[in-house]
Amino acid sequence: MKMLVIGHEVGVAKNIYEHFDCEGIDISTGHDISDEVERSAVLGYVDDFDVIVIADFKGIGQAELIIDLFKIYQEENKTIIVLNSCSQDAFRNNDEQYGERQMYKSAVDYACDNLSRKGKPCKLINLRLGYTAGIGKKMEHRKAIDPESIPKIITSLLMFPNDVVPITLTLLADQQNGVDY
Repeated sequence: MKMLVIGHEVGVAKNIYEHFDCEGIDISTGHDISDEVERSAVLGYVDDFDVIVIADFKGIGQAELIIDLFKIYQEENKTIIVLNSCSQDAFRNNDEQYGERQMYKSAVDYACDNLSRKGKPCKLINLRLGYTAGIGKKMEHRKAIDPESIPKIITSLLMFPNDVVPITLTLLADQQNGVDY
């Protein structure tokens, strides 16, 4: 199984990249998904990979990349895992882009849900993460998902039987027993 992590240098994606024997691309490698021309280069680059993890969030670019990849690979046995969020905007509700960011995250949810229901060989999984501490971050006042848990979740998702396809999975930190970061 060959895996590609898009957005591999920061946050949870960095943890995934370091856990798996895989390749990674992002803006530092000339693959900016917010730019239409560079997003086209990403589409050509992913051909040799069985699993594509899209962790790069660049506004509507993430949703557009999901749709473009699914259109191209819907008849192939690929798995596209999208790292989305269900929490960050709640913690930044004073941010002037609050509504815009929420709209883009909703677009990702909508695209994943509707494309997955087409019943094509290409699997599209929307992994909605609650608050997750980044590598090396300490948050004394919040319980967070351990970033080491995300590669374990991805491993589990890839081991699902072929007749069962998870579409959307929301993960939240265990507020009773969670680890403080």
